[in-house]
Amino acid sequence: MQHYPTITAIVIEKHRLFREGIKQIIESEPLFRVIGEGDDKKDTFRLVNRYKPNILILDEDIFIEDLEKGINEISSISPNTKIILLSARSANTDTLILILGSGAHGYIVKEMNDEMFIKAIKTVYRGRFWLHPDISHSLVREYQRLRNALEQSVAQQRQRRPKLPLHLFTLRECEVLELLVTGKTNQDIAKFLNITESTVKNHMRNILGKMNVQDRTNAVILAIKNNWVEPKNRSEINVNRAELVNENRV
Repeated sequence: MQHYPTITAIVIEKHRLFREGIKQIIESEPLFRVIGEGDDKKDTFRLVNRYKPNILILDEDIFIEDLEKGINEISSISPNTKIILLSARSANTDTLILILGSGAHGYIVKEMNDEMFIKAIKTVYRGRFWLHPDISHSLVREYQRLRNALEQSVAQQRQRRPKLPLHLFTLRECEVLELLVTGKTNQDIAKFLNITESTVKNHMRNILGKMNVQDRTNAVILAIKNNWVEPKNRSEINVNRAELVNENRV
């Protein structure tokens, strides 16, 4: 004959009558047993430390000042205890994500029926998360909102992404132009690209001619204006004009 393990639970709930009701619901299942109950923080830590239950049904108002800290402390006392938060209201999405991220395994509301309550305990005991259906819908809506916002952000980034002017320059000239915008001298560019400085000067003459500008400063300004380059930060846009003036002698 196959034997199934008893699922032990502790119930922490402020209101005694409601706590008794929860206890009756839990123990209506043959394999469930409530091994402790209490109504405050002190009871919570004492009972969890003593019994190390499989499940802790915890009224979220017990740790209303800092619920995340309370969950973390409980988990440190008994890492294998799975925590199901009991609430008289539905949590907002931000709070729920914070709570679950801190180590809780389920979130149920007091208005749910007995069958769903038992299902929640069984689900959490098996190592899965449980959320009240209404809360799950809220999370799905929030996920959809965040996904849409992300897609819009990506689309905007793509629109702002620099487009190499290959219709105007060679690939090497594009590389020289990008380095020019960062304020590098001909010598720096030559070293970076592993080419001679005279080759850089030739590329620079071609770039200025194709852009129809007289000097490097205006080349930089035009490249940024046309979104041909992507400076790493604002300081790179503020090109050192003194260096540019010195280099204007291509």
